[in-house]
Amino acid sequence: MVDLLLECGAEVNPPDLLGPSPLLAAVKSHQVGILKKLIDAGARLNYSAPHLKLYRSPLFVACVERCPEVISVTLDSGGDPSWADPAWYTPTLLAYQLNSDWLPRFLDAGAGSTFRQRWVLTDVLTCGILKGDLTCVTLLVARYPDLVFLPHKLWSLPLIQAARLGKLSILRFLLENGAPVDALAGHLGEAALHAAASEGYVECVEALLRAGADVDRKRRDGLTALHIACLEDRKQLAELLLDFGADANTYDLNSGETPLISTILARNEAMGLILLKKKEKGKLDPNMQDSGGRSALSFALYFGMLKCAQQLLVEGADVTLKDETGATPHDIMLDRLRKQGIQRRLCGTIERLKRNRDREIGQDKASQMRKEREKKRSGIRRETSGDLSSSDFTPMAPRGQWGSGCPCPLSIFSCSNGNGNVGGVQSRSGKQKDANSRPEGGRMFEEGARGGAVVFSESAGVGMDFRSSDFHSFRFQRETGGTPDGGTTA
Repeated sequence: MVDLLLECGAEVNPPDLLGPSPLLAAVKSHQVGILKKLIDAGARLNYSAPHLKLYRSPLFVACVERCPEVISVTLDSGGDPSWADPAWYTPTLLAYQLNSDWLPRFLDAGAGSTFRQRWVLTDVLTCGILKGDLTCVTLLVARYPDLVFLPHKLWSLPLIQAARLGKLSILRFLLENGAPVDALAGHLGEAALHAAASEGYVECVEALLRAGADVDRKRRDGLTALHIACLEDRKQLAELLLDFGADANTYDLNSGETPLISTILARNEAMGLILLKKKEKGKLDPNMQDSGGRSALSFALYFGMLKCAQQLLVEGADVTLKDETGATPHDIMLDRLRKQGIQRRLCGTIERLKRNRDREIGQDKASQMRKEREKKRSGIRRETSGDLSSSDFTPMAPRGQWGSGCPCPLSIFSCSNGNGNVGGVQSRSGKQKDANSRPEGGRMFEEGARGGAVVFSESAGVGMDFRSSDFHSFRFQRETGGTPDGGTTA
């Protein structure tokens, strides 16, 4: 009957894809002979109908019917293994899901052979990783090595998929075939190390680290694998990461929390003690603060995690660190512990550290004040010139009008000894000496700033403080020019 109809010119392609189709009828009834005759008569195998949600290609229907002979005839006749329905479901993926032995036949027929169609094999690879089918993964990567770099639209990169699912053998195979170990993908911007850590697959994490994964690689939100291990309470994983040199001082980008702070906020004291005991390997700084200025000690005292607080004090946590509100761990101790009358020893330790810190701050302030005084005195210059004559001095104030607190600057003056005899100037004793009569080896005073101290010069006479009682209350001003013989008497 079919032959007669075909000889009479019956139409093999239906006018409406939603209507009955001779080709689909032959596929569903497994009539291989009729199927071949229809194909030879010009029946089309690869209609593209994305607007029709219920339409399926003959090859897709053959896979649904699970008839290998019909599948082979359809593929040999040009059926497209990369055809997709409106949900992007392909005959190749369906065939692999139903029977993985059919996959080589579809690959030979050209499934995903072009780069634009490689997504077809990406779907199959993802399915193979999910099933733990190393044979499928090996077959696909051997034919198309670039598959290890292509992400799935939902499941991310193949290596991240294997890490998240804990497929250790597939993960090692992908690493051996060039899969990028630190590549970030997915809506979280995570690497394979983050995916394995979030699911607690210690062996996968170790394999990634030995393959060169960055132990401190951050996700898009700033979390590291150590953050994730602490938040998920993966103690063995945290110890492994610390053994590989994970930095315990890294902070996330949302709240600036370090792994230790995140652990204390999660009320996980056991994990906190692990981080503190592994401080040498994790380079733990007990004084790290979050975005609000709060330290791990502040949180430990606030939440009553006293073992962590005690260990933090042993590690040198500062009890005077202020947060953005001005509160310190010492303040929290007073509010949360001392009022309740618990942990007197811990409170005593914090009080002692607080006193020591206050003493250090006081010493620092005193040292700073000394430095400021020395800085003020640094304006005084040393005089190393030769002898000066009495013409270098001019009286500027009468006797008794310049006391020890006078702000008037003194320029340059000299004396012969410490008995009040001033060279070129009349002293309290009423004697007057010439400026050139200074003994050798004496000293000269010079005042370089208002109210400053006296500096000695080895080339002048023996020096005396100009504010002592042996001097008259004069203001002298140095002048330039000639050198008269006598000095000026006040």
